[in-house]
Amino acid sequence: MGSPRLLAAWQYRHMRAPLPPYLDRVRAELVAITADLQSLLDSSTIRNVDPNTDDSPVVIIGAAEWGWGPSDADMTATQMRLGARYQSWFERFTLLFPHPTPDVASKISDGDEFMRRWISRPDAWDHSIPRSIDLAKSRAAAELAAFDALLEVAAKSSTEDLRLVPDTNALIRNPDLASYARVAPSPTFIVHLLPTVLSELDKLKDQGKSQDLRDQAQAVVRRLKGLRDKGSLSVGVNVTRNVTVKAEAREVDVRAVLEWLDPAVPDDRLLAGALRLQSDHPAGSVVLVTSDLNLQNKADAAGLPYIETPPTTASLSARLVATLRWPSASGPPVVSLTNEGPATAKNVEFSISTMPDDGPMRSCAGPWTVDRLQRGSADERQVYGFYASVVLLNATWTDDDGPHEMSRPIDFPERPSTQPPPGRATR
Repeated sequence: MGSPRLLAAWQYRHMRAPLPPYLDRVRAELVAITADLQSLLDSSTIRNVDPNTDDSPVVIIGAAEWGWGPSDADMTATQMRLGARYQSWFERFTLLFPHPTPDVASKISDGDEFMRRWISRPDAWDHSIPRSIDLAKSRAAAELAAFDALLEVAAKSSTEDLRLVPDTNALIRNPDLASYARVAPSPTFIVHLLPTVLSELDKLKDQGKSQDLRDQAQAVVRRLKGLRDKGSLSVGVNVTRNVTVKAEAREVDVRAVLEWLDPAVPDDRLLAGALRLQSDHPAGSVVLVTSDLNLQNKADAAGLPYIETPPTTASLSARLVATLRWPSASGPPVVSLTNEGPATAKNVEFSISTMPDDGPMRSCAGPWTVDRLQRGSADERQVYGFYASVVLLNATWTDDDGPHEMSRPIDFPERPSTQPPPGRATR
């Protein structure tokens, strides 16, 4: 673990923007749609369309009194854009109510029917149109407020937990689920393993295109099975204090989630499962973990956020190794600090000292500083005045995994002899 100073600096540079809950994102879109509808009404007109005049010999039953004025090209384009936006929003809104009561279902249906009529404005008598634009704006605000009230109902049905849904490739690239905290919007989250992913892993471990892929899939499956020793995956197993892993057993009806998803496509089944998970937990956020561009595009279209697969700890870490040697019998010893890890070590500071139990008269050399120590490179420093058999090396540095500290004893090698080996003559 790094020092408080290094840790604070690291956390500051790597602060993650919090992800608003799904409900908040749906509500924000509703606010924007409400504003767009009000703007459309501001540019609209209302006229009297009642055919039943005082001097008419015929009375038409069911005729409306008021109707929309004609739409020009600009207004028609606005109607089409708002209609598409509303349709996309409504699909995500209805995901929050997979099992509505009759009353909730009726309110959703009534609100949807109203919005579609007032946006598209079909050539039919509409008794909901009032006599003025001001009254129409009030009516629209009231109708959309009913949607907002339904969101409050959904908010009562779950907690505000963050839930991550990794795809198969994410698990193969990085099976260390605790390390997903590096890219998650919050350090506390639940990882959900969906049936589509688990079945793909089982298939890959036996039928993967290469032995390397089969071995990787097998390693992931073995790791997940190992979690069962800690508890039930169907209930949830803690891998750290802040990270829980849960396996989902329920396959979802893909078409019932979004009509444009194809149940024959694994990515679509995964997306449908994530969206259904979101509908089960509307007050929280469900986030896909994937580096697949096609799946990311589909997640965008469905209004589901995603994050890239996090790199493994090993790929982010520098590994510093210290040694002591005598380059020659006549010169001073040299301490070498070598980076044997894949990542660059930055802001390196190191020193050596005698061990604490060597007595009150302790010797120390350093500290020395190095801005960057790349993979395979070393920094060497001469050391004077040490006669102990073991010394203590202390080092601090930062890499892509965060701040680190190291305190390690090192054997101090004996000074090489200045005498020639037996049997060799000297001049």
